[in-house]
Amino acid sequence: MFKRYGITETDWKVLGFKRVSSIKLENPDLYEYIIKDPPQVQHLIDRWELVLTLTVEIAYAIRRGWDYWMSVREFIQNALDASEKAHGREGMFIDIREENGCLVIIDNGPGLTFRAFILGASDKACHERGRFGEGLKVGAAFLINEGFTVYVHSGDAIYKLIRSPFGANYLMIVMGKATKRIPGTKVIIPGLTFNDLQLYTTSETGLSFDYLIFPIFVKKHPDAILVCRKYRSHFCDVVMPNFVVSHKYGDILWVRDIYVNKISEMTGGKPAYYSYNLWWVELEPNRRYADISSLKGEIKYILEHEPELLYQILLDSLTLTPEHGEITDKWLETGLYLSIPPETITHLSDYIKKKIRGNVVFTHSRAKLSLIRYFGAYPVIVPRNFSIPRMFREEYFFRYIATRELSRKPIPREVLPICARSIVNLLERLSEELGFNVEIHVVKNLMDGRASGQSMPEQGIIRLDYDLLSSIVYLPIEIMDTYIHELAHVAAYKDYGVSEDLTEEFEKSLSNIATAIIRRILTNVTVRDTLRRGFSYFPKVIRLKSNHEIFYEDVWPVLSEELKYKRITEYELYRHIETDLREAIKDTLGESYGIPIFTLTLFTKDKKVTSFNITVEFSEDVKDYCTEMNYDRLMNKLMEHINFICEKKRKARLEALVFYYDPESDRIRVKYC
Repeated sequence: MFKRYGITETDWKVLGFKRVSSIKLENPDLYEYIIKDPPQVQHLIDRWELVLTLTVEIAYAIRRGWDYWMSVREFIQNALDASEKAHGREGMFIDIREENGCLVIIDNGPGLTFRAFILGASDKACHERGRFGEGLKVGAAFLINEGFTVYVHSGDAIYKLIRSPFGANYLMIVMGKATKRIPGTKVIIPGLTFNDLQLYTTSETGLSFDYLIFPIFVKKHPDAILVCRKYRSHFCDVVMPNFVVSHKYGDILWVRDIYVNKISEMTGGKPAYYSYNLWWVELEPNRRYADISSLKGEIKYILEHEPELLYQILLDSLTLTPEHGEITDKWLETGLYLSIPPETITHLSDYIKKKIRGNVVFTHSRAKLSLIRYFGAYPVIVPRNFSIPRMFREEYFFRYIATRELSRKPIPREVLPICARSIVNLLERLSEELGFNVEIHVVKNLMDGRASGQSMPEQGIIRLDYDLLSSIVYLPIEIMDTYIHELAHVAAYKDYGVSEDLTEEFEKSLSNIATAIIRRILTNVTVRDTLRRGFSYFPKVIRLKSNHEIFYEDVWPVLSEELKYKRITEYELYRHIETDLREAIKDTLGESYGIPIFTLTLFTKDKKVTSFNITVEFSEDVKDYCTEMNYDRLMNKLMEHINFICEKKRKARLEALVFYYDPESDRIRVKYC
């Protein structure tokens, strides 16, 4: 008999067991109370043999604030531990069901002895579920206080937990012989049903009560598990599995395979994107709530090591508009302080690029949106709790832009066309009139051609694109528009410390600058005359072109000879010819019109120049100058200089070229006679 219940001789002497047969003789009323059983379990009991009053107070369970589910989960927890310990995770079996008016919990573990009901008698390891030694007893105490009786059938023994008649506040365990031996353990609670557990309705997820125990849930929903990540905790050196469950079954938390609650119930209504079965999360004593700090820490650890899972959350939280994108904080996961792995942000960036067909920059600040767009990228706002890899942040993007743009050295003012020099000087004088000490720099291919102007408010510099000042495509009003816009950035930085586009400070500065310029143009004769004079140098393009074959042996025979015997390269020939033409044009027009900017293109075939192209940019005043001195005389003078240079340097003459003015196109042209 002792062996059936796992009782040792010491236990018998110390713990105060009583035989049921003795109680029958000594106290018939107590005997009737002990052997009274509901009809649902009578067929399981052969006889009752021993009684032991436990030191578990029923009031303790009441003080803990437990309920039906919290009590039942302790039996489930013990069943899981027993089954996994005996057969491993793959071989574990547990079932919970209603049967014959009873709630029944079955496992395939090694069974238990009376010692499982002794308070504090647990010998479980740190990684096992019910390691505090009180769950089974306290859970039974709550159910007994609610009027239920708990039966535990293990092997050929059966145990009954009831209220002790000797002390109404304590538990009594009655031990008897079962009518048959069973493997594992079977807990039977007559009269208790699933409805009594008062769990949330399952219509939201399409699940039934099989979600209460994670292994059962997984068997019925094999598509549920996305990831199983095994790791140890700081307080236990045993590696245990942690599972992430599909968004389809989202917002449920299991801890150590047992249902705890909806995550949104624990976070004030904020749901989780995934469901989780976590091993190392700490539960509060009521078992209904997890320690939120512990829960967030475990989820954070898993997501940072599972980039693909995190990518799906970010993708679901992403909204894209023509102006910018945004990752909204609508899930528990998006509210965590996460270090986003590079592969995750790369994947997300590639997805956005396909949608918007451009570069993507991630930022925490709405104030940076216009600036990022200004520099040609598509901004995406991310929650401030996200740590984005440096190469994807706006700081890196701006540093790259600044480095690239600063590498574009400004064109020396002395080599600018007279029109561009005039406008730059004009704008600097106008800035002084407005109270700003600003330098104007002219840069080629500013912002890769995406911008006509750029301000550097901290340094007091405005950079203008070369094409803006020297191309016939742009008009003076467009130059002023760009200048006013960039000067407003400088003013906003000076007055408010903020210089971004579309901010209130920028708009105020833009209005002030525009108003000040208009007032000075209307009221200040000097400013008005300066503007008129400055823009009178706006460029015209004079195209000189020959479409006939010109043999460079006839024009520059010495050079052709050197080229023929490979003493010089074609590039060197080009530089010699360019130098001659530049000197001839300069001598013809004089210093007052500056050094013209022109392009010379030579086309050769079989070491012969078949054609050449010259494009020259002069100020508009050249036309007036040419009119005064007669175009024919101008061209003759130009020819004289070219012939003189060629004769002097190369002993050759260039009599075939004739320059003339074409009034229809308002261009100076050249033809071969």
